[in-house]
Amino acid sequence: MIFNLRVRPDRIGTEILSILFQFYYCFINNYYLRYDINTIKFKSSIFIKSIFYIIDSYNRKINFDNIIAPDIINIDGPGVTDMCYGMGMCINLIKKDMLSFSKKIFMKILKIFTIQIQIIISHLMLKIV
Repeated sequence: MIFNLRVRPDRIGTEILSILFQFYYCFINNYYLRYDINTIKFKSSIFIKSIFYIIDSYNRKINFDNIIAPDIINIDGPGVTDMCYGMGMCINLIKKDMLSFSKKIFMKILKIFTIQIQIIISHLMLKIV
C-alpha cells in the first residue's frame, strides 16, 4: 500500500517531527511512503536530506501496490493537521518514544549517510585548498 506524506507549513522542527511520525507509521505497517520533494519546504536542510535518505532506502525495499493506505494519524486540527494526535497515535503503535525507535531501527543507515557527508565535505575542502 502507498501512504501519501502530508507536509505542514510550519517551521523546520515541526516539519521534521511530522515527517518522522508519518514515516514510522509507514515503517511499522510496511507502507510505501510517497512524497513530492517539491512540496518539502526545507528540502535543502541536512536534517531533512538525512530523513529522506532513510525514507528512500526504506522505500526501495518495499513491494507495494497502487492502493492508498488509510491515513489514521493525520486528522484535521490546529494548523493543517493535529500533530499531537498524530505523534501520540504513532508512539502508541510503535510502543516506544520516537528517539528510541530511531536509534534502534535507523542508526546503521544514519552512520552510512554521515560517512557519505564526511567524504563529500572532504572532497569539497580539497577543491578549496
